[in-house]
Amino acid sequence: MKKITLLSGLLYLLLFMVGCKKETTDPETADHRNRINTVQLTFTPQMGSETRTFSYFDPDGEGGTSPQAQGIRLQPNETYMLEIDFLHTDTDGQITSLTESIRADAVSHLVCFDFLVPTDRFGVEIEDQDANQDPLGLINTLWTANEVIDDENFFVIELKHGISKVDLGPWCTYENVAVDMTATFSIVIDN
Repeated sequence: MKKITLLSGLLYLLLFMVGCKKETTDPETADHRNRINTVQLTFTPQMGSETRTFSYFDPDGEGGTSPQAQGIRLQPNETYMLEIDFLHTDTDGQITSLTESIRADAVSHLVCFDFLVPTDRFGVEIEDQDANQDPLGLINTLWTANEVIDDENFFVIELKHGISKVDLGPWCTYENVAVDMTATFSIVIDN
């Protein structure tokens, strides 16, 4: 009888210790670390002028603090390779790239582009593809018109998730899909 009581006590103690084990990762904190709050655009010109990088940062997502976006200034009559990086920037300044995880799950993601003022002054073509040979949008070609344009336009980039990519181009507008990130940059063409 003593053995049964002792075994029951040990079993109870073991279950208590396992049940009271402190979680090492707070799910809210883990989700926050993986939330995209920074978009970095790198424009590499074909004609040999300097590479330009512009960033968008929204520390707390929709609402709250207003996002900070650098204005994009590009050369006229130029074709650029446009590479897009999606990042998470912690409050202590630590930056984590989420681009490779997006690329790894490319079949479920699509980067979409829009200009808020309709224009023939810019054009975008998606260059990279997912495993099904459908567009992804992390690597692109962007061209500018052969004129200086002082009036400001807005270049919108959206990372969409869970989207059907049948017969798509870079100008995709869909409802009822998850939007992981929207970044709006002002854009002008000057010398």
